[in-house]
Amino acid sequence: MNDYAGQHEVISENMASQIIVDLARYVQELKQERKSNFHDGRKAQQHIETCWKQLESSKRRFERDCKEADRAQQYFEKMDADINVTKADVEKVR
Repeated sequence: MNDYAGQHEVISENMASQIIVDLARYVQELKQERKSNFHDGRKAQQHIETCWKQLESSKRRFERDCKEADRAQQYFEKMDADINVTKADVEKVR
């Protein structure tokens, strides 16, 4: 009976050591994967922030250009409606 108990103990120790080694390796891989995913997430977040800033800048530039186009259209309509304006006057404004 003691021999069987000893054999069981040796088998359990061997299995435990093998399982512990495999689990330790798996845990290390998971830690590395987590670190990599965290890094990728941070990089993606920075990219999103950069794109958002570019979008805001483009939006402001578009609004500014639209206002300028509206002013030009209004000025054109005003000049077009004024009978006293000659072609030379319009050319001067350009």
